[in-house]
Amino acid sequence: MLGTTHILLGFIFAYFLKLDKKKSAKLILGSLAPDLSYVQMIIVHPSWSSPTRAFFNHSIVSFAYVLPFGPYGLLGNALHLLCDFYARGIPLLSDRIIGLNPHPWTFYLANSKVMFYPIELIISLMGLYALTKLGMTYLFESLKLLLAAVPIFALFTPLYMVSPYLSTLASFLALYHISKHRKWL
Repeated sequence: MLGTTHILLGFIFAYFLKLDKKKSAKLILGSLAPDLSYVQMIIVHPSWSSPTRAFFNHSIVSFAYVLPFGPYGLLGNALHLLCDFYARGIPLLSDRIIGLNPHPWTFYLANSKVMFYPIELIISLMGLYALTKLGMTYLFESLKLLLAAVPIFALFTPLYMVSPYLSTLASFLALYHISKHRKWL
């Protein structure tokens, strides 16, 4: 699924669980956590087919990275994995993927094959509705964390070449430390 769909799904749950802004931000960060290492992967491997991405990015390992963000980070990560299980499957090991594989709508964008799942449209519309009910301050609270994550992950890219696990862990710990210091959480 697209990253924006994961974010909007987080807003749906934040709305129904009646979370405050800071808990909602943790949920949104957790819902995008498995995809944040894309920042490092794209810098190191400009092609979208990286063998290390499948090994750790969407697997159960991603739960360890969001532990500092508490139960809402874990819930967001679980939502992400649930969506990916439905959409295309979750890589558990580098050569094994479990999950459903419904037929996506496929189109090509800049010589890259893009798959769009019809359920993404439903989630996106519901997420936009939930976001309008929550208010824009919820969006800004979540964007603070997500926009801080991109340069932090880019900064730890050299460590990615040593170990993707270590790089992702260091990036999440740095993001957690900065967000606590800035009182974003």
